[in-house]
This record gives sequence, C-alpha cells and structure tokens, in this order.
Amino acid sequence: MMVAVISMETLMEETEEELAAEQFVPSSQSPGDADGYEARLAAALEEWESVGVKEIEISTYEDRSPLSIVHCSRILTYEEAADIIIDAVNISDYRHSIRSTVQRKGLKKLWHKLFGPPKIAVTLIEERDLMFALALVPFNTECQSHGQMVQTIYRKLTGNTYDCPRYGAHWETIGFQGNDPATDLRGCGILGLLQLLYLATHQDNETVTKDIYRISLHATQNFPFAVMGINMTKIVLESLREDCLNRICNERQGVLPVLNDFYVGTYLIMFLSWTKHAATVYDTGYIMQEVAKFAKGSPLKVLHNLQHYRNNGVHSHFCDEHFTSLAA
Repeated sequence: MMVAVISMETLMEETEEELAAEQFVPSSQSPGDADGYEARLAAALEEWESVGVKEIEISTYEDRSPLSIVHCSRILTYEEAADIIIDAVNISDYRHSIRSTVQRKGLKKLWHKLFGPPKIAVTLIEERDLMFALALVPFNTECQSHGQMVQTIYRKLTGNTYDCPRYGAHWETIGFQGNDPATDLRGCGILGLLQLLYLATHQDNETVTKDIYRISLHATQNFPFAVMGINMTKIVLESLREDCLNRICNERQGVLPVLNDFYVGTYLIMFLSWTKHAATVYDTGYIMQEVAKFAKGSPLKVLHNLQHYRNNGVHSHFCDEHFTSLAA
C-alpha cells in the first residue's frame, strides 16, 4: 500500500496561485472589487488551514499480495530447556507407570545382590524416577518450549537462520523418519528430545556432534541421526533401569548429568563402530546390539572414551580392541 501525503503548505501555495490569477482588477472595476478579492483569499486560506494534512491511499497490485512472514524463534539452550521441562513435570502423575528397576527372581536376584552394582543412593531415587517420568511425557505441539527445542536442534545441525515449518519432509534432513518429529519421539518422550538438544547445543559436544552428523549424511553410510539418537536414549534408560549407572551416579551425586554424558558417549561408541566397519543401515540391528552390550557392561569406559575424544578429537585405544569383534 502506497500513501501520498499532501501538506497544508502545498495546498496553500496552490490556492494562492489560483487566486493570483484573479488579482488583476480591470480598470473598469471599482476598488470595492479589490477588497472582495482580499476577503475571498482570506476565507480560502482559513478553509485550507482547517483541512491540515490529507492522506490519499493508492493501492497497487503488488501490495495486495500477502507478505511471506519468516519466523525466527529464540535459540533455546539445554540448561534453559531442562529447567522448563523439569519444572513442568509432576512426577506423581507418572508414578504408577514408572519401572525404575528390573524385577529379578531366584538365583538372578541373589547373584545381583551379592555381585551386582550397588543400589542407587536414597538421595538420588527421586531424580532417577524423574528420568523415567520424562520418558513418558509426550511431545506437545501446543507447548512453546517443545517447539523451540526441536527448532533449535534443526537450526543448530543444519546451520539455518530461520525456523522451518512444523510439518514437512525437511525433518528428514536431521534424521527424523517422517513429516512430524513427534511420531519418532513417542518411544522416549521428551527425554529423548532433551538429550538430542544436549548433544546438538552443548559446547562440550561440538566436535562429537559434527562428526556424527556428517557421517549420518554420507552417501552410503548414512543413517537417521535423530532416530539413532532416540535409540541411544533407550539404551540409557535400560542401563539406568538395570542399575548399570548406579555407581557412577552415586560417585557424582547426580543422575541427569551422568545420563547426558553416557548418552553422548554411547552415541560416540556407535559412531566409531559404524565408521570403522563402513556400516550401512542394513547393519543397524547388529551394531545396536553390540553397542548396547558394551555400554551396559563398561559404562565407565564409555565416559572415559568420551572425555578423551572431547580433549583430543580421537577415541582412546581400548575401542580398537572392542571394535574388532563388531560386524561390518
């Protein structure tokens, strides 16, 4: 829409020019006619004075077409998202559905009690149960923070400046399997999304994330990055439920920080195995079984390997010994 503005001064100038044409008084006219001219001029100027500024709207064809509005939501940090998500969860709503430990019977129960890992500290039980509750919280399209989380992950991985549409094939670029990320997130709930956000945004994971995401886009070795990440969260939850992480959580006096680093470390193990054996999606099942077995059996090695990779950009030597047993 274009707007033409005619000022009062312009209109007054035009009026004076028009009336100036009448200023010449023929000799046959009396002096009274000149006085009439002055009166008419004063009246005209007073009239324009009362008009002020007039706006004239001129529509054009181009201006009628709707504008394409590009939305750019605020990048959400992992710390902000974790605070928002945890504060919004009422663990009592999910208590009846939480399975925080494996129910063992007979000799398995006795063996686990005598030779298994220690029980998790009493002070950490509530936080442990909260992790399982988060895995039961579904992705909510109407929740602003949920939308910001998935948009942040997309923009961080792809380098896009602006948000992408809520639905569409573009989500496959970061490894979701359909037009709606919520479908893939059903398995591990909002915890799966929170850990993806930790992987994609936390500064400690920059090198790890770039390396994993790059191979996920490889011409022959590609795999769905986000879906694979959700599978890593599944391994994390199984490890927590089977008491594999109790000792580390007790030593570090926390659950979520341990789970996050164990998540990234397990994804790193999967990535190293994948690249070493030039695996393809057809090898996913076997690779996942071996990675889960190794992660649950050697969680401390998983964390040490992650720290070594973060510091040096390469994995520690123990991985070479283990990966020789993994199928290509």
